[in-house]
Amino acid sequence: MVNKEEIFHRLNEIKQATDYLRKIKLGDLDNREKFLLSRYHLQIILEAMFTIGNQIIANKVFRKPASYKDILTVLYENKILKKELYSRLIPLVDLRNRLVHTYWKIPKEELIEIVRNELIYFEKFVRTILECLDHEA
Repeated sequence: MVNKEEIFHRLNEIKQATDYLRKIKLGDLDNREKFLLSRYHLQIILEAMFTIGNQIIANKVFRKPASYKDILTVLYENKILKKELYSRLIPLVDLRNRLVHTYWKIPKEELIEIVRNELIYFEKFVRTILECLDHEA
């Protein structure tokens, strides 16, 4: 059985991080502290998504993913993620790796684009997982 409490905790982390990023004024990213904090919130979102994905995969005994991208692929293959959401989230896996390993190479302009255009897909991920958990009840 899925540890719903743990998943709800991670979903809440995603919600809080997306809320922070929605509230920040894009001009505020000129401030180094706010820029760094925004990058960190993106990392929290992505790490929480992969943790949730791994928990669902393990619980449902789907094939074991070989990578972060594969976590999303396994969820897609097993109809947890719809094609549109999957196709929007997959490119963001590389962002996770860059946030962790080459964080200094992420320019402010790229962060602004993500905040403007991608937050909705993190929110859709949260709704998708909540629907998945509802169907288990």
